[in-house]
Amino acid sequence: MADSVIKFMGDVEGRTVADLFAGDGYYTFELLDAGARVIAIESDPALISAIQAKAAEKGIGPDRLQTRLVATGDPGITPGEVDHALCTTVYVNITDRQHFFTQVHAGLKPAGQLVVVDFLQEQTPMGPPMELRVDINQVMDELQPCGFSDIISNTKKIPHRFVIQALELGMPE
Repeated sequence: MADSVIKFMGDVEGRTVADLFAGDGYYTFELLDAGARVIAIESDPALISAIQAKAAEKGIGPDRLQTRLVATGDPGITPGEVDHALCTTVYVNITDRQHFFTQVHAGLKPAGQLVVVDFLQEQTPMGPPMELRVDINQVMDELQPCGFSDIISNTKKIPHRFVIQALELGMPE
C-alpha cells in the first residue's frame, strides 16, 4: 500500500516530507526508500525512539531523517518547511482539526500538498470500528477553510481507503 500512497504524492526524490503521526515509521522508511528527506513527527516518545533506532541500524543520518517529538495536536512543522505532508492516522482522532490542518497548510512550501489517507466509511474486513470512520466529504469540507484551494479525492486506488490530496495552487499573477 505504501507504493500507492507515495504515487499520489508524485516524485518525492530530494523533497522534504512531513510524516505526521509517524507511528512505528512504516511510511517514514518507505518515503526514505523513495528518495525523500523525511521529518517523522510523533507524540509518543517510544515510537520516536524506535524510528531513531531503526534509522541508526540502516545508517540513515540526520541529513535524510529528522524525528520530532510533539505535543498532541501539534503538527510539528514550521512555516514553509515541507513540500509534502502525509497524514495516515485515524482522522477523527485528530483534535481541533481546523487548527491542526491550518498549521499544516502554513508548513507547506508554495505548491506543496497534503495527502490524507483513512478508511472508507463502510464495513471492510480490516480497519477501525465504524464509529472511528469519517465520511470523505466531511474531510474535504473541513480542509477547505484551512487554506487549501484544490482538494481531490480518490476511493478506488487503495482497497478500503480513501486518499485526499489537498493543495494550494493559486493563480499565476
